[in-house]
Amino acid sequence: MKDEIRKLKKQGLSHKEIAKQLNCAKSTVSYHCQDLKEYNSYVTPTWNLTTEQETLIEHLYCRLGIKTPEISDCLRIPYEDVKKFCRARLSKKGFRYNPNFSPYERLRFRRQKVKLLSVLYLGGKCNKCGAKLNLECYDIHHANGDKSFNLSYAAQNNFPWKTVKTELDKCELLCVHCHRQIHASYESEFQETLDIYYKLVEPTGVEPVPLDFQSSVQ
Repeated sequence: MKDEIRKLKKQGLSHKEIAKQLNCAKSTVSYHCQDLKEYNSYVTPTWNLTTEQETLIEHLYCRLGIKTPEISDCLRIPYEDVKKFCRARLSKKGFRYNPNFSPYERLRFRRQKVKLLSVLYLGGKCNKCGAKLNLECYDIHHANGDKSFNLSYAAQNNFPWKTVKTELDKCELLCVHCHRQIHASYESEFQETLDIYYKLVEPTGVEPVPLDFQSSVQ
């Protein structure tokens, strides 16, 4: 077996590939190849990420416990780049739940994590007015009415990301203002009365105060 291992190693196969092909342990392969220094040189992994992307990935991976496939999907970054960066730079900075979290706090954390992933996956801004707001000021709107579950239910039952992503593909991201306008159920007479009111007060210089999301989240 020693000669076969060394032959495969000289052909460029990795220890894992040799062990799988010869049905032996990786430690056995490593032992027989330890003197083949020219074939054991470690190749430093490289990735195509900006400094800003690396900072954001580190925050998502280490502080929020978001997995590499989810990060790749939400940030639209190739999975291989995310995986190589996390393995090389963040493998010793793993995420851990706060041990003092109560069951409710863990559920609340999962809900906020699913909400953040959804907002990132859907573009990070209102699809209608383009507003970039506080996380709580966004709603997930099922554009075609085809709704299998809501995000809170998905977080409560620990749905896998693949299932959540399938549901998000049927949705669009809206701010609460635009979402309310879409679902407005007031009778036309009441809305017409409000429009008349606006026309009457505007000439006097007393204009209705617009809803300012930016100031409300500062």
